[in-house]
Amino acid sequence: MAEKKLSKLTIGVIVVFLLSFYGFPASASEFKASVFEQVEDQIKIGKIYVQNSLYRLEQELQGNKFIVIVDQDACLSKVLSISHGQYMEMACDNEASINNDPFQTLRKMVQNCVFEQLSTEKVSGYDCENSSLTFEGNKVGTQWVSEKLNFPVRYINHILRDKILELRDIEEGPVDDTLFVVPPSFVKTDKFAKLADKPE
Repeated sequence: MAEKKLSKLTIGVIVVFLLSFYGFPASASEFKASVFEQVEDQIKIGKIYVQNSLYRLEQELQGNKFIVIVDQDACLSKVLSISHGQYMEMACDNEASINNDPFQTLRKMVQNCVFEQLSTEKVSGYDCENSSLTFEGNKVGTQWVSEKLNFPVRYINHILRDKILELRDIEEGPVDDTLFVVPPSFVKTDKFAKLADKPE
């Protein structure tokens, strides 16, 4: 029974981070970093750019590059498919948005979990508050959040085979405004077509 409840919690979880006590973002912060994801022996490296309430997440899935641009204040997500030259727009807490964004996935998890602060540890060069997340008595995640960056730096999803998500090579400093703008050549769509269906 507990397994069924836990699996319900993870529906739509593809990729994740947290924001329970830190409010994401409660204070101004600008930086860029590599996003390291690992599940057992499978490793993916992406990129994230953060500018106060905005962030841009660059990922690759099955050889196709996707960009997720999120406005936290407006709770608005835009998912861009580079191969299609198209983008979709949706609420950041929409299921489709959560499916494409590990940080919104974690945010959703935190809303349903109880967290307990464990210690302060240094991760990727930053002092982070380490907390555990539990759902109906079951430990589902462990997180490390930097107060300085006002952002999660590391997270382990114990439901998804102890999947690790971690920010590395963090560089603080101004982030270009244009990174959060959809290129004018991109066409808005409700659904990405199969690449084979795209005209030459």
